[in-house]
Amino acid sequence: MQKPIYAILVCLVIVSLYAYLNSPMFITEQLEWTGLNYLYEYELRALVDFQPQNVFRIDSGEIKEALSQHPWILEIDTCWKWPNRLIVEVTERTPIALVPFGSNWFLLESEGTLLPPPVAGSNFFNLPIVTNIDLDSVDELKATARLFKAIPSSLNETFSEWNCEKRMFITRQGTQVLFGELSDIDYKFSVLETIMDRLVWEKRSANRIDLRVPSNPVTQ
Repeated sequence: MQKPIYAILVCLVIVSLYAYLNSPMFITEQLEWTGLNYLYEYELRALVDFQPQNVFRIDSGEIKEALSQHPWILEIDTCWKWPNRLIVEVTERTPIALVPFGSNWFLLESEGTLLPPPVAGSNFFNLPIVTNIDLDSVDELKATARLFKAIPSSLNETFSEWNCEKRMFITRQGTQVLFGELSDIDYKFSVLETIMDRLVWEKRSANRIDLRVPSNPVTQ
């Protein structure tokens, strides 16, 4: 007699658990979003065909695949929170420079990808601009991104323009910084930091700083 009773109890537990997990308590009405700095929820919701459903039946992989279509999204993760919340954690791409194109403009992000301006817009005009760059050259875009990522924090607000053709920065004060080939980048920035600090200490400015031979920089 014990085995049938045990089997009945097991069945009751399974049925009760099934009913509990499928109760309205676990219905997710909408997705929740975190990590949005440049994007808005409404444009991401438009990419995901989401209907209220049981949180355990939500296909996170499908959500990630749909959102990966957005050029501003670098990475997507999901997190379940008791009892019925599904958090979509968005990692956006990081814009580092403006790239004018005719009457329009793009944003260059830290991995060398060109991004369209966000739908809702934002104030990116404090970013330096990149001129005379070949927009069809993946290598040139990535090299430019690597250059910008190597800029020391002390020089973050220094530059207003990078001219790819001339391999030259222009500072916000109008100083031309001839950088030359994109080699010895860290060393060149270190030399530039020293020169800029000296100019500030001496209360002088420079029209041109030539770092093409970083071991022998020339300041005019």
